[in-house]
Amino acid sequence: REAAGEDGGLWQLRRLGWLMVIGYGHQLLLWSGDILMLYAMLAPVALALRHLPVRRMVVVALAGFVLWHAAFTITGWSSFSAVEAVHTGTADVITKAVVLAQADAIAAEARSEVDTLRQPYFTMLRERFGETLYLPLLVALLSFGETVPLMLLGMALYRSGFFTGGWPRTWLWRLALGGLALGLPLAVAQTWWGWSRGFPPEAMFQLLIGAAGLQHLALTLAWAALLVLAAPRLLPTRLGERLRAAGSMALSNYLLTSLVMAFCFFGWGLGLAGQVGAADQLWFVLLGWIVMLAWSKPWLSRFRQGPIEWLWRSLTERRRLPFHRLL
Repeated sequence: REAAGEDGGLWQLRRLGWLMVIGYGHQLLLWSGDILMLYAMLAPVALALRHLPVRRMVVVALAGFVLWHAAFTITGWSSFSAVEAVHTGTADVITKAVVLAQADAIAAEARSEVDTLRQPYFTMLRERFGETLYLPLLVALLSFGETVPLMLLGMALYRSGFFTGGWPRTWLWRLALGGLALGLPLAVAQTWWGWSRGFPPEAMFQLLIGAAGLQHLALTLAWAALLVLAAPRLLPTRLGERLRAAGSMALSNYLLTSLVMAFCFFGWGLGLAGQVGAADQLWFVLLGWIVMLAWSKPWLSRFRQGPIEWLWRSLTERRRLPFHRLL
């Protein structure tokens, strides 16, 4: 790319364009909860700010993150107040009716979604097609003030040496312990609040896009710091080697996980949608981990990249890249 005199920013935009295509295919054909399109649509904003000094980038990211979540907390406060009034028995008739109607409507929508997932494949696609067209834009609008700041924080951490040994271990421990001390109590309190009130759907949605932002950020930074601290000892182990391989094939593993879980739950597969309780779903999470750890290392012993990573890079560079390793 550099030899051809191509601008790195333009190359990245082309790369993001192909990621959007891959994500849209994933969303349309397999799973409506795709995250790739969100990243592809919002990453150009972070890309435009990539030349900011690290400290200024952190300030911009934190300010944007806090203001965004504060705004959603304020606008969603009426949902919390209504749920609290119903919970304490002080709600008037209209407020109680509205809260119950919202819960009934969302429950009916969930049952309809489960019924759709149980349909034959092409019937499911036809019924979901209209929703799939506008959903990525809606997700991007609702997530802008969280996703872009987190991208900027990730860029700032990388440039400061956070992931490459540039931070003293004492700094990492302070970030990890500080993030856990702030985030875990908030997470427990918010979970208790939702559990004790039956997880009211509208209020929980407002919580997740608003007030929960602080604990999300604190715990994300804490887990990242703990992973960096553990990496020197973890990566040389057999488990570490498999984790490294799975991470090198993150895009392929993401799409493979959708395929495996769609087979388990959708009507064209085992059709388990709506039949597995919340606790039993943990077994399927474990299944996904096992599949990713099992196939990634053997694959990379024969091929240079994961299949989707290879396709993505070949499309971006406009040439067929080498795929097999020379044995």
